[in-house]
Amino acid sequence: MIVVPSPLFSSYMGSPTPFTVYRFHAPESSSDENTSDARAKEEDAIPTYRIQNANVTKTEQGFMLTMDLPGIKPEDVTVSLNHSDVKVVATRKQNAKVVKQYQREFTIDKKAINSGEITSALEDGVLTITFPKKPAAEPIELELLTMDPPASDNDDTFRFDLELPGVKKADLKVSLKDDTLSIHAHRKVGSSSSVLKRRFTVPDEIEIEKVSAYLMDGILTVLAPKKERAASEPTERLIPINEAPEAKPVAETIEADAVKNEEEDTVMIGHDEE
Repeated sequence: MIVVPSPLFSSYMGSPTPFTVYRFHAPESSSDENTSDARAKEEDAIPTYRIQNANVTKTEQGFMLTMDLPGIKPEDVTVSLNHSDVKVVATRKQNAKVVKQYQREFTIDKKAINSGEITSALEDGVLTITFPKKPAAEPIELELLTMDPPASDNDDTFRFDLELPGVKKADLKVSLKDDTLSIHAHRKVGSSSSVLKRRFTVPDEIEIEKVSAYLMDGILTVLAPKKERAASEPTERLIPINEAPEAKPVAETIEADAVKNEEEDTVMIGHDEE
């Protein structure tokens, strides 16, 4: 899922709307020379405009985002990924002089998008960014251990507890798929019985392959260690501008600037509505 955040100022169709203008002000007690330098800097300041005409297309491999960047060369565009945020910065030049700067940011759902395979290309004034989908995950059925869970009072372990009095191991099924923990329990007490179905979202920083489940004295406990992040792990990486990719669209295009209202400009990528 990619969320295109709302612009900082209102947008007007047909003309770009600047959302960041860098200005330079001379200090109050400055000499004539400093004041002159400050005015020169203000005159040379280049405003940054919000990129218009962002379109999303569903393809067989995932999703494709296109943005119009006429007059801009590949070496003057940077596409970067910082955790779940994609940032596009473009500079338009004439005779080696910067005349305009453009910028737009998006937020992706890294659970649905394979962030390591994102690619970008600029051809004929159109920037194309492809977001491949992750392959569909198979549900993992957790083995239930009828014993007290180990102590886990620390920040390195995810712990989930659910009271299930009257539920036996044979009548309980716990499965995990992506970030969803599913519980199906059948309670039998005397002549009465009931069925419990619940779904919970687990954090994405846990190690899925090391999840364990315990059922003891009517309490279900799910434990999982959290992933370790290396101290030297970079938080931002650049996505190189390559040749334009070939992708077969299988759904109609959504125009990002056509679905916004005065307060909101949101496009979902990686989320299929039922």
